[in-house]
This record gives sequence, C-alpha cells and structure tokens, in this order.
Amino acid sequence: MEEQIRFENGRYHTTRIKNDALRKNKPLPTLLVHLLEWMNQLSPVTSWDGPVPRLCGELKPHQRDALGFIMARNRSILALDMGLGKTITCIAKILIHLARDPNTRVLAVIPRNLMDNWRKELTTFAPFLDINYIKDGRSADFTRGDVVLVSSGLMTRLHDKIPRFDIMLVEEAHMAKNIDSQQSKALFRLSTVYKDMSIVLMTGTPAQGHAHVYGLLRLLHPVFVNWFHFRPHGLAQDDLRFYFADRYIVAAQRYISRTKKVFEFKMQQRAEELQAILRPFYYRLLKSQVGGLPDLLIETVIVGEVTATQRKMFEESLLKITDIEEKRGKHAADAEKNKLVMETMRLKLPFICNYIQTLLESGERFICFTHHHDCAKTIMDFLTDKKVGFIHIDGETPMAERTRRQDAFETDTTIRVGVLSYVCAQGLNFPFIQLCLFCERVWESPKQKQAEARLHRIGQTLPVTLQYLDLDGSMDVLMEMNVKRKIDTERFLLQDPTPDHRVVRRRLE
Repeated sequence: MEEQIRFENGRYHTTRIKNDALRKNKPLPTLLVHLLEWMNQLSPVTSWDGPVPRLCGELKPHQRDALGFIMARNRSILALDMGLGKTITCIAKILIHLARDPNTRVLAVIPRNLMDNWRKELTTFAPFLDINYIKDGRSADFTRGDVVLVSSGLMTRLHDKIPRFDIMLVEEAHMAKNIDSQQSKALFRLSTVYKDMSIVLMTGTPAQGHAHVYGLLRLLHPVFVNWFHFRPHGLAQDDLRFYFADRYIVAAQRYISRTKKVFEFKMQQRAEELQAILRPFYYRLLKSQVGGLPDLLIETVIVGEVTATQRKMFEESLLKITDIEEKRGKHAADAEKNKLVMETMRLKLPFICNYIQTLLESGERFICFTHHHDCAKTIMDFLTDKKVGFIHIDGETPMAERTRRQDAFETDTTIRVGVLSYVCAQGLNFPFIQLCLFCERVWESPKQKQAEARLHRIGQTLPVTLQYLDLDGSMDVLMEMNVKRKIDTERFLLQDPTPDHRVVRRRLE
C-alpha cells in the first residue's frame, strides 16, 4: 500500500492505495507530510468584497473572486484564461497594498511585447502611480517608482542587481517552466533571496505537464526548494529535479548530443496527488465559466493531401528520427523534425492560397496566423497580386507600429486580412473579426492558446470560427496530437471543465 495526498470534503488528507509494483508499505515522505499540515491550516478564500482604493474602474465579479485569492495567498498562480482581466486584478492588488503601506514597491516582470499593454492598463486604471520603465541595462535604476516594469529578458541579465521588492508580478509565467532556462533561474534566485516577497505568477497555461509544474511550484513555497534527494542515477549532485521526478515522473535517459545525456521526464504518475498539491496555489477560471461570450467553433480543415511519394517520404523520415536521436542526440533529431515541418509548410502553401482566394470571393475579413517567415511572405505576395488590403505584424514590428496597424485594421474596412506571427499573439486583440486561419501548426500549446484568444475574448459580440488548415499525410497530424496531449494534461491537473465550444473536422471539397 502507498500513501498519497488527496483532497476530499474540503480537506487534504492521506489515502492508501494499492500499488502492486511496490509490494510493500510506502508512507508519505516527511516533506509532503509538512506540506499537508500547511495546506490544512490555510484560511478559506473568499471574494474581495471591500473597496479598491483609487481604482479608476470597476472589477467584474470573477475578478473580485480572483483578487480575494491572491490577497489571501502570499504567493500564488493567477491562472485566469486569456482575456479575463489578470492585469486589472493585479493592479487592484497593488492599490490595496499601497493603501495599507505607501512605501510598497512592485516589480512587474513582463515580456517585451506586452510592455505597452501594461503601461496602457496602468495609465487607465491607476494613472497616479509612479511607473519606472527599465529600458536597458546600463541606465537601469530599480530604486525609484511605485511600480517598476522590466522585460523578462532584461530581468534575466540584471537579476543580481535587483533589490528587494514587496511584490513581484510575473506575466506569462509559464515561460519559467524549464528550470534550466536563464529566466527560470533568475526568478528562482529572486524568490529565494527575498523570502518574504509576495509573488503572483500570471499565466493562462500553468500546467502543460508534470515536469513543467515544478518550474512554477518552486517559486511559491519553501518546501519545494529543498524537496529533493540525490540518488545514483547519473544526475549531478546539485541537480535538484530528481526527487520530484522520482515521485511524479518516470525518468528516462536521453542523449542531446553524441556525448551528453540528460534525464528526460515523459511518463507521468501520481497525477491525483499532484492535482491536490497544486490546488491551494492557483486560482483558475475559464472563459466558458464566466459566460457572456458568443459561440466558438474550432475546425480542422483538410485543404489538401500529399502525393503517395511525399507520404512515403514523411513516413520513412519519421521512422529514421528515433535512430538519429540514439546515434546523434535530441538536437539532431529535433533538427530533422523541423525540416519535415518546413517541408509541410512548403507543400501546403498552394492549398492555403487557394483557400484564401475562396474566402476573399465570399467577402470575408479574417486573420492568418503563420509561424515561418516564408509562409507569411508567400501569403502577402499573393494578397498583393490580388490587390487586397492587408496588415502584417510579426516579432520585428515595433510596438508603436503594431498598435497603429491593429487600429487601422479595425477602422479601415478596405483592409481585408491580418497576417500575423504566433510570436506577436500576446497583447493583440481583434474582437471585431469573426474568422481566424491557422496556416501552420506549432509544437507549443501556450502559443496556440494565446493565438486562439485574440478573437474569442471579452468584447467580442459575434460568433467566432477558428480554422486549422491541415495537409493530409504531413506533420500536421503529429503536431496536433502533441498539443492535444499537453492540453489534456493541463485540463486534468487543473480540473478544467470540458470545453463547451464545438470542435469539428472536415475535408475541403
């Protein structure tokens, strides 16, 4: 029998389950016992029903619920779905703390492409705050301002120069899921050096897999910092992942080059216990739970198919990838996968242009999301030849120009198409458009969900259709399965309800 943490009848407790593989009694680890005691001492969380001093606006009921949670927890994950108001909820927290202590100082770590959006929100809802925007490392001064805005990239470079703040807000915190990344290491340093600092991790996609959950948990509670014991499995003695991995993920060796091997964690276990442990740390709400949004239809449109020769090429190449990984490592295998993704894009482009032509003839206005520059360029060249007005926004578009093009798309009806990159999906809002085409698929579920939320969000009043344009027999099917697996894992761990939007599959005749 094995002991695990479960949540039942409003309390956390241990439950014994049968585990034939262990064939002996296995008590709950001591550190988990301490965590269990802490969880059962937490006060009940209620909606914030008091005033928010000097807030220039009104909080919606679901935002008051979220505010009550992050005020009751010194460190937490604010996992509101995209478009439900994470920013205004955190601004309200700032104002409440400032009313209690005028010397309160806040550090907001934000991706660069969301910086203008944050400054706009702060100016709208709290125009009296002293905002200090850190633009570069040489002139960085963290000692002034009520709220200090710093990009995720700059924070990574300057983390050892950042003084103590009372509150740290981290936008798009799922970027810290990989504890080997520089951003994750910098946030971990700040969270452990300043142990009393309040932290809010803001993300709509907090739990894409068991291994990723740890990247966030270790920023939230001291027990996770030391929750590891070295075992002789080939890991370096200072590698702090293994205890977590040993309990929740089956580790497997994997070569990332000819000579370097790491442990990768694919198979997941004890999901119910991890679900219970996550529960006190996050506030989750989906758009479907709030209501008031129009219908959403997600379609997979098969715009074409590969030839028999091309299909055979894809199948043989995929079979070789396992052998490439064993002989040359993960990086070489990933490079081969990317070649197949590029080939998928190249073969699909004529079908995409034909489909876009059909939509243009029907009078539609729509958005196209692309991943590769070559895909965007081909679509833009096609639109130019057809003398169709369009805007283009990618990762290289300056922030001011990005806003200008978005506004032009909204007000000028002669602009029929928006050609956008997945990279710039954050911070863009198009509630005046009903149709979005995903011309390429991506491996990462957060990128996909961010792009999907550009149309179906608060402010949208008309039904929305999202169409994934797939090429039968290509890499599209494999990439779709990969993202679906991550979304299903997240849905289970966060106990998300089954989505109420319709998902259909159809072949273009």
